[in-house]
Amino acid sequence: MCAFADPTTKPVEIRRGVVFNGPTTDPAERQREALERIIKKIEPSGVGDPTRMSIYLDFYKRELIGDSRSVVIDVRADWRDDDTFTLHGFVEYEEHKAALEAFLRKLGFNRLGNEIAVLPDETFSTRYGRVKSPTFVCDRTTTPQENLTQCLPGDRIYPLRKTDDGFYLVHAPEGYVGYVRAGDVEPIDAAAFHKSDPPSDTIEKAIASAMELMGTKYVWGGLTKDGVDCSGLVQSSFKKYGINLPRDADQQSYVGRLVATRWDRDGLRRGDLLYFLSRRGAIHHTAIYLGDGKYLEAASPGVKITSFNKSDPAYDPKRDASFCFAKRLLE
Repeated sequence: MCAFADPTTKPVEIRRGVVFNGPTTDPAERQREALERIIKKIEPSGVGDPTRMSIYLDFYKRELIGDSRSVVIDVRADWRDDDTFTLHGFVEYEEHKAALEAFLRKLGFNRLGNEIAVLPDETFSTRYGRVKSPTFVCDRTTTPQENLTQCLPGDRIYPLRKTDDGFYLVHAPEGYVGYVRAGDVEPIDAAAFHKSDPPSDTIEKAIASAMELMGTKYVWGGLTKDGVDCSGLVQSSFKKYGINLPRDADQQSYVGRLVATRWDRDGLRRGDLLYFLSRRGAIHHTAIYLGDGKYLEAASPGVKITSFNKSDPAYDPKRDASFCFAKRLLE
């Protein structure tokens, strides 16, 4: 809350343009507010029109997901004669599957089936890959195609599924999602994929700087010992040592090499930046990995150490379940 707020008025908190009557830590309330706000943009009446379903799906991807270049989402809705819609396609995270359904139900589509698959499918065996020759990551497997980026020999990628026409859907090293020719990819094991050196002195210094804020109260938008938020903790700690990151968690998530996902955390190294999804499927939180399953985060009521280990008293099941991916700033 800004220092010039009127102390005689009822306390409010504003987060990304949404006004709450007082500070809130209730994710369900924030999701409800967000859904209502975005629905007003496309249907002021709040009632969906079945003939506009494809527009709603595109709107969902743009408003709730954001930049689809780094998120797997390929969905469609089939409309039957009995006015029932069934969702098909695939996503990478359960949050996106659930948030899309919640969005459509909020529009009044209550006769709704949800058969969206979550990738990678447990039957898909090629979980790690290394690029053998220069190959473009494209937005689709058929022409006309957009080249999203290019992978170079030796780049390590995360395959998510294989198409019938000989492509892998992958996460490229920077996290971009797209299709590469399967023949340009060599499947490798987890050990080869995760091979890395210890963190640099710069990373260790940034961690030490972040640890100095232990116990600092959580303040949305804060950057100092007077109060700090999650992305402020990360930004301020690394800035001292010449690593300039964007301000917010979703912006910071674009920086660095993708080194871990929800289903693959074995390659996490001390100093990696962790990112977490909200209920509506947007990146809303970040933390600094400390090793041994522990990470430092700024979260209400203050900066603390949390753990992925279920046997640890600092374990947070909601945070564990919402982990999205990790990025490494320095090799």
